[in-house]
Amino acid sequence: MPKAPSFWYQKHPGLWCYNLWPLTWVYRFFARLRRWVRRPQKAPFPVISVGNLVMGGAGKTPVVKALSEMLKNIGYHPVVISKGYGAKQRIPLWVDASLHTYKDVGDEALLLSHYVPTLVCRRRKKTLDVVPFQHNVVLILDDGHQQRDIKTDINVLVYDHKQGVGNGCVFPQGPLREPVKQGMSRAHAVVHVGGKRAAHGGVPVFYADFLPSHPLPAKTKVWGVCGLGYPQKFFHTLKKMEVTVAGFSAFPDHHPYTFSDLHSIAQQAAQKDATLVTTEKDWMRWPENATLPSVIHIDVHWHHEAKVRTFLKERLQKVLSTLH
Repeated sequence: MPKAPSFWYQKHPGLWCYNLWPLTWVYRFFARLRRWVRRPQKAPFPVISVGNLVMGGAGKTPVVKALSEMLKNIGYHPVVISKGYGAKQRIPLWVDASLHTYKDVGDEALLLSHYVPTLVCRRRKKTLDVVPFQHNVVLILDDGHQQRDIKTDINVLVYDHKQGVGNGCVFPQGPLREPVKQGMSRAHAVVHVGGKRAAHGGVPVFYADFLPSHPLPAKTKVWGVCGLGYPQKFFHTLKKMEVTVAGFSAFPDHHPYTFSDLHSIAQQAAQKDATLVTTEKDWMRWPENATLPSVIHIDVHWHHEAKVRTFLKERLQKVLSTLH
């Protein structure tokens, strides 16, 4: 995915934004057509969708990981379903981190497979044929808010306070995948990451922060490297760790790193006596022969974890009562 245009996150985006309105109209037309033509398939298990309204960078992957751990703790067996960004997997595949690379299954699916059973397939509904029919299975659709393959029971939207909704316009005029009101109408809960409290259309809001599980010592001199939808988030994470950021290199989201990409950066970092640091998602795409970085693992810290747990328990009990 190319880098996000700067006008996506400007209050006054200018002529570039306004000149793109015909393309935005075409994008929205085909999105509506897709929703009308495709009929989602009902799964024999409860289905939780974790998604967002912007093109990338809100933090879906850490939330999927956190909800998976919570589901395990309350007695369920989560299975993540992913399209596998960049992969061309047309038949369902169980991700094995010891066998597959990001080119096979996508970086996010590869990352999640370290924590929870993960299936990838371009058409997600095909995965329903291979999920074992056992007690207390719950499917989690990674990036599932706009998909029409599988009928969802609980829709969780991830909203990052710093990122927000950019200039408020739909792609390509802005970062939105769909109008905010339209996307919010299907949400059952919002995970609000960072910032102050805010209303989100009357649905339950769960506040959280993304914090590194093993922060680097303060004053450590680092050079950040990331290829994310909203790279500023990683930069802010480093600042919150109180390390000294000697340099920062941002690539497009899901960028396939090469040795040449990282060799010059490693040399610049060495000249400043700085340690290369990157995200866990970027580590999935790191070349084997490149300079090894320090990997920052991000955990979700809920402000009121018990409320999230209660919400999941109550909603899942209602869904299960309709399946039996």
